[in-house]
Amino acid sequence: MAGASLAIGAASAVTKYQAGMEDAAAQRQFQEQAKYNAEVARNQTYDQIAARQRQEIEAASQALFDNSVRALKAKATSDTGAAEAGVHGNSVESVARGVYMEQGRIDSATERNVKMSVQQLQEEKKGARAQYISRTNMPAVRQPSPISLGLEIAGAGVNAYSLWDLRNKKPSGS
Repeated sequence: MAGASLAIGAASAVTKYQAGMEDAAAQRQFQEQAKYNAEVARNQTYDQIAARQRQEIEAASQALFDNSVRALKAKATSDTGAAEAGVHGNSVESVARGVYMEQGRIDSATERNVKMSVQQLQEEKKGARAQYISRTNMPAVRQPSPISLGLEIAGAGVNAYSLWDLRNKKPSGS
């Protein structure tokens, strides 16, 4: 009976240890997959942000170019009109300065807007990084302790010995 108790206790401890090892392996695999998924999501977000940033810069470049063309056309129109009217001097120069001043204001606003858009997109990248860190910041996987296994088996042995000792003790006074 004591031998059976030892065998059952030891088998139970070993089974419990093996189950703990399997649980730890499954938890590690889950964490690795979660980290991979978080990396994919972060990289996709970075790619989307980079595309939006390129689009913002390209749109601003196009707006600056269009504004330059408008200013040149306006200057040419005013020069042509002045030449046809026989006007020249300060009034023609004043119109040209006004056209270029307006171009400068529009260009400045366009550049300021694209700069702010790019800054906002950089902040979105920081947010994506923080989200990645939060998704991958997991506690370390703990494996069952071999010492615990040994103690459980030793406990089963002590228990089996106690059973054996109780059965084999002679009653006192015999």
